[in-house]
Amino acid sequence: MTIIDDIALGNRYLNIIIGILFFVFGIIGSLFNLALFTRRRLLSNPCSQYVLIASLLDLVLLITNLSSRIATEGFGVSSGFLFTVGVCKLRTWIVPWLGLASLTCKALSSFDQWACTSRSNNFRKWSSVKRARLLAMTSIIIWSLPSIPFMIYMDMVKKQAKELGLTFERNVITIDFEPDLIKAIKHQFPNSRHKGCNFHYNQSIYKKIQSRSLSSQYDNGEEVRSYARKLMAFPLLPLEKMNLASEYLFENHPYCLESFFNYFQSFWKESVTLELWNV
Repeated sequence: MTIIDDIALGNRYLNIIIGILFFVFGIIGSLFNLALFTRRRLLSNPCSQYVLIASLLDLVLLITNLSSRIATEGFGVSSGFLFTVGVCKLRTWIVPWLGLASLTCKALSSFDQWACTSRSNNFRKWSSVKRARLLAMTSIIIWSLPSIPFMIYMDMVKKQAKELGLTFERNVITIDFEPDLIKAIKHQFPNSRHKGCNFHYNQSIYKKIQSRSLSSQYDNGEEVRSYARKLMAFPLLPLEKMNLASEYLFENHPYCLESFFNYFQSFWKESVTLELWNV
């Protein structure tokens, strides 16, 4: 196993182990804060209001953001409900919004601790439950605004093109092989011909060889290198011959490539259509 293999494998395990630890303890901590600061005695404390709201925002942020990060970076999941166009747009809006709103509430909590002990009566007036709720809600509303364009900008561009009498379409669109990107592009350009980028295909094949600790076999084993290169040349075949060639490769590949071919089957033959990456 090479150093690159160790780094790639270590990064994957870090995303799984550290990600799950952060997720579990983050959820527990947020729930504990919610249970603690919803007590009647603490609800009358303005500082508790900030912490309570920040904990609620952190809880939603963990569920919406960290869970998808663990799924994609740790377990290689890139399809399903979490990766539909609508959910991806919603997550693009929610993550920066809740993150900044939570950070603002924590900063306001620190300000409240200083204000309530200030010698100035004017500053002490800012330490009240009513003002705490007002400031927290104001920050939540303000931080929700900057990310809204990410959800609607494509629809706005198409609308403006239509008003100007322009055809916002392309005959052929070359795209990367990200499932959510493919869905988004096909949704926006249903009448275009969509083709995958052959460079990204070959890059993905080689990166997957590295991530599965096969670099040494690829460098030193002629048979492994030969089968990997056959897969890299696979998209160059005529479409009608790809299934036959696929059967040959899957039946005769070396045993050390078993997990790699399982990945190839699940992603390149099931998640992505042959027509997309056939040159």
